[in-house]
Amino acid sequence: MPTVSPGQAAQPSETPGAVSLLRAMLAMCRALAWLYLRRPVRALAVLDRALSRGAHGTLLRHRASALALLDRREEAVQAYREALRFDPLDGATRIEVVQTLFGWGWEHGPLQAFVTQFDAEGSSGGQNGSGPAA
Repeated sequence: MPTVSPGQAAQPSETPGAVSLLRAMLAMCRALAWLYLRRPVRALAVLDRALSRGAHGTLLRHRASALALLDRREEAVQAYREALRFDPLDGATRIEVVQTLFGWGWEHGPLQAFVTQFDAEGSSGGQNGSGPAA
């Protein structure tokens, strides 16, 4: 990778990591706009395309949101699991999981078990994929 002199702007070809990060952020913005407009099919298409190109992170939570809006419950629960595995301490994901699953009629016990499962996995380093069925 070529070096950049002080005061000289880096070209996109010289910063591939920054370009991929920018693309992921733009995809997230487009997907959030579609989610805000209650167009989950379009949001899901944008998110799936970004994830297939190597993006990750909070896009997983937004993908779960789109699936939940489409009432694709099993897929949404799995997507929430992936998002919590990526970042077990993400408060926004935890709140969204509780709101979505509670809205689907999950009782307090299974909800608490689902969310706290990732606390144990995060501290032990394991990812067993188990949890209550939807």
